[in-house]
Amino acid sequence: MKIIVVLLLLIVNFCAAGYCHEEIDGISQQARKCVDIANEKSAAGDFAASKAQLDKAIEFDPDSYKLYEMRGNVKAALSDYSGALQDYGLSIKLNAKNEGVFVNRASLKFALEDYEGSVKDAGKAIKLYPYIAAAYLARGNSNTMLGKPAKALKDFDRALKLEPENPNIYFSKAYAQAALGKYGQAVENCRKSIELDPLFEEAKEYLKELLIKTEGK
Repeated sequence: MKIIVVLLLLIVNFCAAGYCHEEIDGISQQARKCVDIANEKSAAGDFAASKAQLDKAIEFDPDSYKLYEMRGNVKAALSDYSGALQDYGLSIKLNAKNEGVFVNRASLKFALEDYEGSVKDAGKAIKLYPYIAAAYLARGNSNTMLGKPAKALKDFDRALKLEPENPNIYFSKAYAQAALGKYGQAVENCRKSIELDPLFEEAKEYLKELLIKTEGK
């Protein structure tokens, strides 16, 4: 399904943009050097090399929750989904108050069709910090797949208040609206997502499907 691809791309983009590039407190100088190289490699799209550096960093500092989160993101980018889930779990065991790892795990669980698990993780992230659009996006998409599109739309609206220029949210909102038979509104939001990202090929394909459904109506 197209929104699965979109959420996986979000995780990859977190890595490529240096999502965990902020300063990590309490790690050794050796681990920090590995993290700096890992971020450079991720930004260049070389996730295998990034993972190798994070492996070394974890050897230096095996109790850093942030390092496991970072490596989980990289593993997701490498399509090692079971490995990513394992690292997210290790990160949570070390620090259960880090909302970012719950957001990433919620997105990955959605992609793996664990919609109930995705809703739970997104809910935990929102409870910890209710200002992350990606958490509402993951929960909304999962609720759409669970047959709760009306509930999903509430999350998408919350997400749009936080990130009104995010094309992925409009795209997901279009899916939920179509599930409710609101094809005209779905077309509008799909077009909005393309307006914000002219290279959004999945949105272009879905728009064609929606236009066919609205013909004669």
